[in-house]
Amino acid sequence: MFERRSGMIRVAPVLVAILALALTAGAARAAAAQGSAHHTRVHAPIDPTAVPVLLELFSTESCNKCPPADSVLSLLVDTQPVDGARIIAIEPHVNIESPWTDPFAMPACQARQDAYTASFHRNSSYTPQAVVDGSVELPGYNKMRVLHMISHAADQPKPYAVMIEPLEAGGDSLALNITVKSQGPAPTAANPPGPADILVVITEDGLGGTPTSGENAGRPLHHDHVARAFITAGHLDGPPASPVRVTARTALSPAWHRDQLTAVVFVQDTTSRHILGVNAYDLK
Repeated sequence: MFERRSGMIRVAPVLVAILALALTAGAARAAAAQGSAHHTRVHAPIDPTAVPVLLELFSTESCNKCPPADSVLSLLVDTQPVDGARIIAIEPHVNIESPWTDPFAMPACQARQDAYTASFHRNSSYTPQAVVDGSVELPGYNKMRVLHMISHAADQPKPYAVMIEPLEAGGDSLALNITVKSQGPAPTAANPPGPADILVVITEDGLGGTPTSGENAGRPLHHDHVARAFITAGHLDGPPASPVRVTARTALSPAWHRDQLTAVVFVQDTTSRHILGVNAYDLK
């Protein structure tokens, strides 16, 4: 496992081997799973004491560096290799200048990446771009750096706890009761959490296909945690004195595989873009 020791992480040799093998396995899995690529994955047990960390990967089917990053994202969620961290992922797809149009790209994904580009003071966006807890960005295929940043994020407990309870989770609609409450030490006057949005992203696993043009032409692709819908469920003006409860509602497309859907709920500072709390609920 990756263990944090005095601000550093220790890499177990077996995990390095697993990471290398998983990339090869991911390519083979994608080749055997063209079209919907609908499949069932085995996840590592969730440690209830672990600090949840949101890992976002901005990806596109037009970029030949994105498939390895997609495999890394799936592997990290499946294996949960960072001691003390619970990795929760979303993969927003965007389009870049290319003859191939990504079928999973949405304007909301591009708008989200543009907001990060501004907050990180970059001149332009790129793919595959990994963003850890809204506070740091780096190339998504660099698995060792991604793991280091996740380990660092897990050393910083979230100021808010997020609880999710299904209110309606059948048919073509979804309703979730969400509770956000302050946790841990009271924020200092010098650095309190600012105004924040309560956001919900519906993600889908087991997607893919084979582009017919662009850098990945003829290459079977596989994607997990693909962002399918964005919902703003509520807003916080600052740390709540008592738990805040909101309800998020959205339609579920009949084209989505219900047994591959997850609702990722997080609180994001509207100025710094830092993630203040995050949780996930499988819709299976």
